[in-house]
Amino acid sequence: MVNWAFGCLFLPLVSAADLFYEHLQFVDWSMDPCHNFYRHVCPETLRDEETVVRKFFDQDLLNYWIKDERKMSALELAIPLAKRHWLSPPDIQEANRAQKFLQALRIRDDVLDYIDQNNLLPQSYYYQVREKIGQIVAVIKDEISNSTYDQMDLATKQFFEGQAANTIIEIGMSNFVSRRFNHTDFYWVLNKLYEAQPTQGSSLSSLRAVVNLVILINKVEGFAIPNANRMLKGIEFGAVNFEGEYVMIPESVCLMARTTSESAWYGSMGVIVAHELQHSLFWDKGQAHNAFTRDQKLRESRECLEDHVMRVCRMFNHDFWNHSTPCIEAGSSSTRVCSCMEAAGKTYTEDVADQEGIQAAYQAMKRTLGPEKMQEPAYKDYPEVTNEKMFFYATAAVNCATDPNLHYREGSEHSAKYLRTMAEMTLMPEFRRVFQCSDDSRMGQLSVARSNNCDQYGTTKRRMLQERVLKSHIR
Repeated sequence: MVNWAFGCLFLPLVSAADLFYEHLQFVDWSMDPCHNFYRHVCPETLRDEETVVRKFFDQDLLNYWIKDERKMSALELAIPLAKRHWLSPPDIQEANRAQKFLQALRIRDDVLDYIDQNNLLPQSYYYQVREKIGQIVAVIKDEISNSTYDQMDLATKQFFEGQAANTIIEIGMSNFVSRRFNHTDFYWVLNKLYEAQPTQGSSLSSLRAVVNLVILINKVEGFAIPNANRMLKGIEFGAVNFEGEYVMIPESVCLMARTTSESAWYGSMGVIVAHELQHSLFWDKGQAHNAFTRDQKLRESRECLEDHVMRVCRMFNHDFWNHSTPCIEAGSSSTRVCSCMEAAGKTYTEDVADQEGIQAAYQAMKRTLGPEKMQEPAYKDYPEVTNEKMFFYATAAVNCATDPNLHYREGSEHSAKYLRTMAEMTLMPEFRRVFQCSDDSRMGQLSVARSNNCDQYGTTKRRMLQERVLKSHIR
């Protein structure tokens, strides 16, 4: 069974509205979803501040909290001074990590106070989320169990089974006392330790000692200091998998359950959580890397997926990339953005997590709602948008972004946002059926070209292999 652990992760100040219901007003209903589903859901007229991810939290308030020196401890204020005057380059790198980690702890304290004062997350909401994630985990386990040895090697299946059973999932906060001790007081305990250390000249041995302590405790706590800034600014609307062993799901997942329809939750947060769980099976390190490089059957599935992603790229590249060069500078960012063609062969571990994640989330939703409710409207104001359709709308809405953020970032492991959306949809026969995409539509052409879905494991892949054997006998 999956080990359910409870702790506390950072969460931004969130909107109380159903953002996916609100997003339907921005959908371009005049565009055929089978022509370009991303632009159907994320039209060019959509402004950045209108996207679901940006509306989910108050960015201005978050930035204010980040820069509010009145709440910084002496330790946090001392680190920038040390970097400027005393620390050597190797120490500066560690100090940068520690500074981001301390900042994340401080901001998390402010946000959790806000949640407590407004009683935003009673225990009932955690149980709701736990049940939903439990459905996703059950689907993944069942799919692995349903995989036969003609789909993957024995060693691969045993590895997958072990990962599914032993991946630790930490969901938000469960206990007020333990949360305050482990995280709120942690920031101030470190500060008191710093203040208690005698400073010796300009060596700042006390600062170095506490920085090392931050690093040590960080490892024990299970937080990766290099990811502290990502925790603070990048996963407010998501989750993260550390080294294929530990999935951290922030309060955003719990808060989203308060206001969002079940189909929209599964299509958004459910897909994100399932994506991270798939990284415990498909990772670019260790046994997971060995599995998909050693196992011939998985290699064939990988080649299928990589080929499909590039087919989607070639189909839609000119819709989004109108530059004469393959890459351009992305404003003030030091990272360039590029045409999706530049990502060829570089994004498999994220693409496979996308592909298998959306299928697991969809099947979990299907189990939760049942066949009749799947065909009911997700919102009474949009009777034509069934729960089944809303699942796909929510998945795409999470990826809505404005130029240049919708493009592939040079050196990234993630495909462009529009490419992720279209590749996922065209690998799901349910999408083609729900939106009634014809064979000659752009989305339909890609679906027909990959009728085997490039599945890496599970029931669908077994059925596809059986059909292949049957056809060979008929011939």
